[in-house]
Parts: sequence; C-alpha cells; structure tokens
Amino acid sequence: MTFGDIGLWDWGSIVKTIIGAGVGSAIIQGLLPYLRDRRHRADQAAYMSLRLAVTLEFYTLACADFVQKNQNAQRPPEAEYPDWDPELPELPPYPDDIDGWRAVDRGLASACLNLRNAIHASRGLVNATIEYSMDDLGDVLTEQAAKRGIEAWRIASKLRRVSNFDPVENSWDFVSMLETKLKSATASKQHRQERNADIMLDLDKLTAPE
Repeated sequence: MTFGDIGLWDWGSIVKTIIGAGVGSAIIQGLLPYLRDRRHRADQAAYMSLRLAVTLEFYTLACADFVQKNQNAQRPPEAEYPDWDPELPELPPYPDDIDGWRAVDRGLASACLNLRNAIHASRGLVNATIEYSMDDLGDVLTEQAAKRGIEAWRIASKLRRVSNFDPVENSWDFVSMLETKLKSATASKQHRQERNADIMLDLDKLTAPE
C-alpha cells in the first residue's frame, strides 16, 4: 500500500486496522488530537469562507445598484453632463479573525485581499477620467463598478464551492446585468475614442501645410 492509497480509506477504517494489527492504543491516542485539529481547521475554513462570501456578495449587489443609479441619473438644467455619483461602492470590512484567515484557502484569501487594491485602482481611474476625459465618465463608472462587482461575485462563488455551500439564489440576476452593462460601456467608450481619433486625424489633414 502506498501513501496515495491512504486517501481512499476513511479514518475509521484506518483506526480499525491499527487495532486489529495490535499496534496498540498509544498510536490511536496520538492520532486523535491530529484528527480533532484537522476537523477544527476545516470548520474554521468553512465558516470563514461563508462570512467572506456573504461580504463579497453584498458588495456585488452594491455595485449593481450603483450602476443602475448612474445610468438613470438626470442631467440638471444647463448642465453639460448628468448628475453622476463618482464614488464607487465601499467594500465592507472583512472579518477580523486571524485563525479563520489562516484556515481558509490561501489563493482565495489572496484574491479577497487583492480586491481592495483593485477597487483603489478603479477609483484612481475614475478620478483621472473626471480630470481629463469627462465625456467618458459615465461609461468608466459603469465599467469599473461592473468589473469589481463581477470579480467579487466570482471570488464569493469559489469560496462557497470549496466549502460545499449552496450557491446563492437571487430573484434579480444582477450579475448578468453587470456583465451586460460592462460589455456595453466598454464598447461605447471604445467607439467614442475611435471617433475622437478620426476627428483629430481629419483636423491634422486640414491644418497640414500644402
């Protein structure tokens, strides 16, 4: 039997085999704390994963609300642009549980922490757009909120999956809405940039010396 074969056995079978072989109760006594610790860490990981997933799902919903609010924003009289909200949603604080963080899957823990950096970068892009390219602001707000919301949802789904929790059932499929709005905003922004590039090219031709 190889070590790989052990994974095919349940621990109850292993304990019975040890007893049958007459190895003695000392080994069993040594195994029990390990098994209890292993179960405890699995419970910690599952609980922490669920808490993180709920936090991220809440954030995705906040992003969906943000996108809809901005797309329905009205333009005040004599204003050049609609009254957009430029402040992307805040990601709520994560659970302050050191043991839980240590127990949860490292890759998913890293993804959770890196999401805050991505949100910070999105805010920087929004601020740069306000300063240099207001015509793009509506699409940039939709694009960045949708990206971050979708990213949060995907992490949350993985956290649920690795801990064997059921997926969330929503009466409003706001994730599909964010995906649709993201594609639309990205295409709209790209079309505007291409059109502006064509205008600049035509201007260059008109002002070029004979």
